Amino acid sequence: MLGVMLGLLLLLAGCGASRTEHSGLTLSRVRELAQKEAAPTWSDFSEYQGQETGSGLYIMVYPLDDADYSVWVGGANSEEAPMYVRLVRDDDLDDYIDLGCGDMDEFLN
Repeated sequence: MLGVMLGLLLLLAGCGASRTEHSGLTLSRVRELAQKEAAPTWSDFSEYQGQETGSGLYIMVYPLDDADYSVWVGGANSEEAPMYVRLVRDDDLDDYIDLGCGDMDEFLN
């Protein structure tokens, strides 16, 4: 169900983040963010290129430059803490892990 909703959000936005765009975000940096003691925030992603794709929620998608994954950050707005920060497999939007709440190595294998 979540995958269907995310897919609809991408369609409503007109298009998703393109794999030809470079965000500057790497898997190594995502690992660092996942290991922080504090939960990732909007400001952790401010230096990266992302695609706004939300309809109702503020959702930013940051494609990774070196892997077929994207980081999805979503919340009510960019002034409040994100409701979620997820590493999502590009070819299956239902396949994701919340950063800091799971075994990233297991997810990637």
